Amino acid sequence: MISKMEEQRKWKNVNNEEGRNNYREQKKEMKRATDKAKKGCHGSICDRIMELQRTGHYDLMCVNTKGLCWKGNVIQMTGIDCSQGNIIMNQN
Repeated sequence: MISKMEEQRKWKNVNNEEGRNNYREQKKEMKRATDKAKKGCHGSICDRIMELQRTGHYDLMCVNTKGLCWKGNVIQMTGIDCSQGNIIMNQN
């Protein structure tokens, strides 16, 4: 991901058609890569929460669930999906 960031920075200040097109392409690739990384991270945390639920550790499950939600202007989660795509928990 760092190499992609450096490549994007390289094209940012090139002020011609080729530079703009390459910058847009690099920006799209970075967005895809970061979205994939976030989804993988949230998936592993959700798997951990479901494992805690199966073993009956509801106190640890609540702590891990609260760790997913950031308050304020940064991020606000809308729900946790299970592996089949169904919403397990809604937070609004």
